[in-house]
Amino acid sequence: MDSQTARDWLNKAGDRKPSELGEAVDVLYRELDNYGAIAMQVPFSPDRLSQWRRVFLLPEGIRWQVDEGEIRPAHAQQISRLQEDDQWLLAFSIVEAKISVKDSKAAVDGVIKRGRKLRDVLHDMIG
Repeated sequence: MDSQTARDWLNKAGDRKPSELGEAVDVLYRELDNYGAIAMQVPFSPDRLSQWRRVFLLPEGIRWQVDEGEIRPAHAQQISRLQEDDQWLLAFSIVEAKISVKDSKAAVDGVIKRGRKLRDVLHDMIG
């Protein structure tokens, strides 16, 4: 995808899936290296653009779950903060245990800020 196509996709987002929008953001981010600069060219905030790009950078199976609505983009943002094995574990927990975005953030913070294993954090949260 070229940068003009990426801008077109974002300016006419329509029914595009989050991973498709994330791909467009990724193209522009590689060119501009700044979400603020991208936001000046499209009708979305830097935070939203970052969120979509994070979806695009996830493993394909998790992206698919976001595109299908099983995992919300806000969840995907938290998943993207983890290493790949933990990404899959958190994604599974979100889908199966219906973990909220707030709880997914708390779980990820437990791993990153407190150095705990995700499995232990989730065990404490959902058993």
